[in-house]
Amino acid sequence: MIASASPAISRKPAPRETEPSPLLRLGFKSFCAFCIANFSRIFEIKFAFLHVPLLTSFVALIGAAADGRLFTTLKTRIGAAMMLLTCMYAINIPFSSWRGQSLHIFTDEWMKSFTAFLLAGAVVVTFQECRTALNSIGWGAGIASLITLYLGRGSSGRLQTAHGTLSNSNEIAFLLLLGLPFLALMVLDKDAAKLKRMLAFFFAVSSLYALVRTGSRAGLLGLAILGLMTFFRVSVPAKLAMIVAAGVLAAGVVVVMPGVAKRYATMFRGSSEMSQATSAEEAHELDMAINSTQGRRQLLVNSIKLTLQHPITGVGMGAFGAVMAEHEISEGQHAGFQGTHNTYTQISSEAGIPALLCFVCIILFSMLDLRAVYKRARGKVTKVGKQIADVSFALIASLVAYAVCVAFDFVAYNPTLPILAGFAIALSAVAQNALDAADYAESQPQPATRTILMPMRGRSAMAQPRFR
Repeated sequence: MIASASPAISRKPAPRETEPSPLLRLGFKSFCAFCIANFSRIFEIKFAFLHVPLLTSFVALIGAAADGRLFTTLKTRIGAAMMLLTCMYAINIPFSSWRGQSLHIFTDEWMKSFTAFLLAGAVVVTFQECRTALNSIGWGAGIASLITLYLGRGSSGRLQTAHGTLSNSNEIAFLLLLGLPFLALMVLDKDAAKLKRMLAFFFAVSSLYALVRTGSRAGLLGLAILGLMTFFRVSVPAKLAMIVAAGVLAAGVVVVMPGVAKRYATMFRGSSEMSQATSAEEAHELDMAINSTQGRRQLLVNSIKLTLQHPITGVGMGAFGAVMAEHEISEGQHAGFQGTHNTYTQISSEAGIPALLCFVCIILFSMLDLRAVYKRARGKVTKVGKQIADVSFALIASLVAYAVCVAFDFVAYNPTLPILAGFAIALSAVAQNALDAADYAESQPQPATRTILMPMRGRSAMAQPRFR
């Protein structure tokens, strides 16, 4: 009996990942550095004179433009919605009640965010690069957690710093929540170096601890939603482990941070918690938490009223606080000059309902595209299929965290969503290419073998190999 190969079978070339040029590769590394700088917020506190975010984004811009990939994201439905939103913001300026402020926000904030969107989709060429780029968000958030814990100070029982955006407890929780899925992805990556996994685990723990200490009820809600998403995805033993871990975490917060725990309890019991305060300081903190909830509810009502009064163009980018202050002064009230504390109504009241629809479409299109990749990859039993499914799930989780938390913050014009949406476009493209290559490999026929029986002399009928 022998095995002989059949004649060679003609095959079409398999799909391959595009090899980035050296300049584009430099642009990719620069953009990863930009993401770490942006999500860590370190240059808001120290070394601002180095202008690292500006320089790294400029190098990435040169690399993407030189390779002809700068506007690739605009060919997608996510890119079309982003471009339409940008046009809505531009049209809004002449109709703004505060044109100078709207022009400043459009040129100094939004156009930078729009450029970040173009770069996020342009500099990523391979699946491995996409993983590295998403990891940079996790590293940045992890660094932010250490900065917060080191420089943080308690204010009304909440953790915050004295500088930049990290001076807002809700902003801290929001930022740390975005990075947690990518840190978890690195911790669970068995192919990664042990040192990398240990560092990611350390950052994940510090992020979780800092998030809880912020006392942000929006952050707690986002964390619970991420936990539920993960719970329905993992195995039964992992589900039991998550239940135990959640119980230990809740007990630890009650014992170690009772003031923060009571602040969280106001989500469910409201003013009845005041009677349980054991000191004047706790009563003051709980009173502030309840007043904060009532104040935000009023801001929500005011932003909806402005939306209905100016449904097409809004009152102008960044003009909500000024318009409401003018109204409060006319009624003899104290002018607060506050933001909406809700990104959705911030956009609708400042830029109009059409702009809000574009914003929501960007989030939905990003999730739908990633869900399509996740469903396709989940059906593969190969290693690359599992990796793509895990990365897609992590980015979906981060987008869900964003969609939840922005309902309690006003961050319409910062680069967070543009970066996540750009990475969603990039991941969809490179993952589909990798899955196409895997499908191609599976579809190719294997070389056939045939058995040849040879007559034998003597009593032994054992087959002898003979090659033709």
